Amino acid sequence: AASSARKARHVLTVSECSRRDIIAAWDIAPSQVTAVPLAPDPSFAQVTDPIALARVRAVHDLPARYLIHVGSISPRRNIPRLLDAFAVARSAAPDLALLLAGRVEPPSLPLGPEVARRGLEKAVRIAGYLPEQDLPALYSGATGVVYPSLYEGFGLPVLEAMACGAPVLASDNSCFPEVAGAAALLVDPTRTEAIARGIVELISNASLRARLIALGRERAGTFSWERTARGTLAVYRKALAWPEAGP
Repeated sequence: AASSARKARHVLTVSECSRRDIIAAWDIAPSQVTAVPLAPDPSFAQVTDPIALARVRAVHDLPARYLIHVGSISPRRNIPRLLDAFAVARSAAPDLALLLAGRVEPPSLPLGPEVARRGLEKAVRIAGYLPEQDLPALYSGATGVVYPSLYEGFGLPVLEAMACGAPVLASDNSCFPEVAGAAALLVDPTRTEAIARGIVELISNASLRARLIALGRERAGTFSWERTARGTLAVYRKALAWPEAGP
């Protein structure tokens, strides 16, 4: 990858965080790397129909209050610490469930034994890959979306959740301060107690939840695929030495 990047006319990436990492890791001139952010699909919008919300809860055996994590299960997704933190947080909210949506990718081990070892069999749902059409309702009905990843280049599920009106807890590292800004509760993903405190705050502080929901909708609205397409086209023109488009 480094060799290809150095030979390329230009390198296109998805965030300023990724741009900085590429420049540092591969010793590429900053002028040769451009960040163009992604965006949530327009299908990610708040679902308010109580029948639709009840249907997805029934399909996944979810109680009225649940957290959801969306994304493939890999070591950087920090699932063991999330499970530990969830176990702590349940002492303050014994009715709370956690839905883990995403395929398990090597070298991660199956989640069942990890859940059982913590005595969370009745509280954690292991959903595997979910159809995209189910996600807006699952996000919309969630008490919170949790994404304490150790590293992400962009973290698209965070914006998807915000677009659906869900309050979000995410990491304070990599791309999240850039992508989520003040619209998410950011915690140190390397400290289980910080994640647990964040979960308790997210589910119990009504004013915080309302603020994050409002800021999240606003934040998600600043990202669009039209903006992504225009930014990508500008990079292609630069790489191919095409003239800039007119107004």
